[in-house]
Order: sequence, then C-alpha cells, then structure tokens
Amino acid sequence: MSQFEFLAASLSIVIALTIARCLDAIPSAFNPDRRYWVHFTWLLIKLANPVVFLWSLWARGMSEELSFFGFAGTLMLVSIVYLQVIALVTTNPDSVKDWRSHYYLKRRLFFGSNAFLVVLLLMLNIYLPSQQVVPFVAVQLLMIALSLTAMVSVSPKVHAVVAIAAALNMFGAIFGLQASIDVANANE
Repeated sequence: MSQFEFLAASLSIVIALTIARCLDAIPSAFNPDRRYWVHFTWLLIKLANPVVFLWSLWARGMSEELSFFGFAGTLMLVSIVYLQVIALVTTNPDSVKDWRSHYYLKRRLFFGSNAFLVVLLLMLNIYLPSQQVVPFVAVQLLMIALSLTAMVSVSPKVHAVVAIAAALNMFGAIFGLQASIDVANANE
C-alpha cells in the first residue's frame, strides 16, 4: 500500500462521516418553516469541502514522503470540517426548530474553526509545497479575515457576504482544480 493509498483510506473514513452528517441534515435544514439561506449555503459548502480536498490530493498525487506533521495535518483538515458540520447541524438536526438562531448561536465555534482550518491549510501549503490544496495565498488570507469577522459579528448582512464569498471561493477552487488537471493532462 502506497503512502497516498494509506492517507486516502484514513481520510475517506472522516470524509464519509462528514458527508453522511451533511446529507442527513439537508431535509431538516431545507424545511421552509425553519430554513435560513446563509446556514444552508454553509451546509452545501461543507458538503463540498472534503470532496474537493480529496480530489485535490488525488489530482496532484504524492510526490514525496509525508512526515508525521504532513500526515496529521492533512487528516486534521478533514476532521475540522467534520467538527464544523457537527456545529452547523448538530447530531440531531430534526430537533432544531430555527436554523437562523442555531447558526448565530454556533457562529463562534464554526467560524473560529474555519479560520483555524485555513491557517492549517496555509501551513501545509508552506510545508508541503507540491501538495498545495489552494494555491492562492491572498484568497486564503481573505477567508481567514472573513471567518474572524463572522465569528464576532451578528449582522445578517455580514454573514450573507461571508457566505457568498465562501461559495464563490469553493466554486473557484473546483474550477481552478479542474483547469489545472486539464492543463496537466494536455501536457502529457
């Protein structure tokens, strides 16, 4: 078993739990009587996060041996997303009567961990430059600033802007990754 296969197997367990939790919460979070579009946007972003992350690792391959820090840091990325999803939808989403209130109640945990997630991603990009998951440092720094702002703000307008920016960032990551894969395939 190669190091990439071992890492992928470890990540797949956490990713599967994350995706299952998100999918389990979608009917409750999308219920028109309780839905809050900002919360639902974040749920979709966190559903995409681990998929894009694993796709990125696979697309770039493993060109060097991972140290303990590289392995633990990579596993920690998807684990943080899982913890964010638990904060976002709880372990019993049907018990949440109002997603807007729940979202603002959990915003500090959610956005604090989001800022930490992006800091960890930056550290891994520096430590493992050939494994860059998101190559645009300016975008990462902006996401840290927006996460910290959302962590302390209760303004619906601020949270709307942050959710839209994060969704655009996710779409950018998906299309940017696909473009880099297409270029690599064309050069082969």
